[in-house]
Amino acid sequence: MKYYTVMYNYLKEEVEDVPRPMNKLRLSGACLMLQRYKEAYEIYEQLLPIYPDREKLETNMTFCSNPLPWVNKIKNYNKSWLHDFFLVRFGKKRYSFLTQEDDVITEALMRLPDGARTNKLTVQRAVPVFVYMIVASGGSDEQSMLNTPAFQTLLNNLGVRWNECKKYIGSPKLYDLLKGAEKSIIYDAAILTLRMLLEITNNDMAALDRLGQSYYREFEKIGYSEEKIEELLKTGGLFNEDNNIQQNNEPEDNVEPGDQDVPSQEYAIIILFYRIGTKGGFDENNLKNTNAFCSLLIDAGVVWDFCKPHINAHNIYDTLRNMSEMDISVYMVLARNMIDELVIQDSSKEEAVLQAFYHEFGLLGYSQERIDTMVWITKTMNGM
Repeated sequence: MKYYTVMYNYLKEEVEDVPRPMNKLRLSGACLMLQRYKEAYEIYEQLLPIYPDREKLETNMTFCSNPLPWVNKIKNYNKSWLHDFFLVRFGKKRYSFLTQEDDVITEALMRLPDGARTNKLTVQRAVPVFVYMIVASGGSDEQSMLNTPAFQTLLNNLGVRWNECKKYIGSPKLYDLLKGAEKSIIYDAAILTLRMLLEITNNDMAALDRLGQSYYREFEKIGYSEEKIEELLKTGGLFNEDNNIQQNNEPEDNVEPGDQDVPSQEYAIIILFYRIGTKGGFDENNLKNTNAFCSLLIDAGVVWDFCKPHINAHNIYDTLRNMSEMDISVYMVLARNMIDELVIQDSSKEEAVLQAFYHEFGLLGYSQERIDTMVWITKTMNGM
């Protein structure tokens, strides 16, 4: 009987966290094994109007009211071994509703000390479910989420398995529980979810936009507005200007000697855009035909002809490494906009110009994953 007592306790906790009909039916199965017929009968009464297979419920209700030919009262018995003895020989038909997974979980719980036997929804189990809600409401699916390294990292960090978490999908306690979670856990979830969304969408900006909107909607439900998320990411280091960027020791692409070093960051960023375009196979005229490149010149207050003497300057990367990470992220977005416009002119060069984009910003110390994350966050925060 101890086995089914452990099973009953864990199923009771699960029903409290996620009161789905199937969870209640599984609990009723444990009730039958423990001779808690009155409790099982009340479950069947509650589910009878909504459960599609009324015949099974009615069969079990008949059993609860008359389990043996000489028993005609609905009540909870005291786990009587004699009652079980008679049930084997004279007991009426009934359905269990227990699953193989219930046996697996119960066996695992039986190996734990009494005080550790719990299957309640915890913050660690709630976070992966919360991430799933972002994915599902953003139009993606469970398998896409499971296939991402970022989600697997999240599970490992939390010390949980997805199968033990997914049963809590739809729990009314989910959001309230996460409202009280430690900020470090929420930060971990926020940054790893961003990486996961990038992995799911593979730079499909339309899909990323849908999932991004879902991301902010779900975080709003646990008390994190868009502004609060932005602040969390800043304090966590994503846009921390004091954060030491890992310097890339790769030689600066064998830059040929130039006539003059760049005089300012404005000149340096314009030259960086020029190098992205030309290394991607486009020429000066292609760049000047894009709104993004022209906007860059206007905002910098610089005439292109004044920049041309500096196109082979040695010092543009050192100059740009002193720029704040927030400013760099804005220029990353503008560079992607320029690439979109260039690709309209010649789509065959898309792969080459994207490689040039990652290469040039890589020389500032940013990995491709970090670049993609910064671009997406900046576009989302600014409604781009």
